[in-house]
Amino acid sequence: MNRKTMIPAVLLCAFLFAGTVPAKKYDYPVEQPVFSITFPDNWKVELNTKGVAILAQSPEEEVEYNLWPLPAKEVKDNIKAALNEAVAEVNDLVDEYVKDAKFGEWKASSINGLDFIAAGGTGKYKEDGKAVNLEVSFFSPNGKSIYVILYWATESGETKYRHELEKVEQSIKAER
Repeated sequence: MNRKTMIPAVLLCAFLFAGTVPAKKYDYPVEQPVFSITFPDNWKVELNTKGVAILAQSPEEEVEYNLWPLPAKEVKDNIKAALNEAVAEVNDLVDEYVKDAKFGEWKASSINGLDFIAAGGTGKYKEDGKAVNLEVSFFSPNGKSIYVILYWATESGETKYRHELEKVEQSIKAER
């Protein structure tokens, strides 16, 4: 390839791949996955040692996802009590880091055929007073287990990672 054809080829490749962020798919739970979610490669993603929880953070920690299952036995025994316990757990976690947290009404939605119920909210980080947007979601990828996603992000983080956040949300899929 000579110089005259190489430069346009490089520019074409740069144009085609501009805005794409390499990403990694995480099957969840690690053994016998029931769903998957994808996060950008440059994000810090941790699965706890037993593969029962995911923590994902943007590079500057302006965006964070916490994901965990509700205990299967509790869901089977009394789903309403299990959900109430999970909401209390989320409130405790939010209260640890956020002041003046306020959540809106629960709303139903669907992503890739999965039904979600979610409530969004706002508050301020206790550490530095920055405004934070919050969302807690519940979903069941298999009709048996229920998972919680707690999302929080600064407004600047949401602006900076807008495209990545859309891709993360749209990446959640049942593994059947």
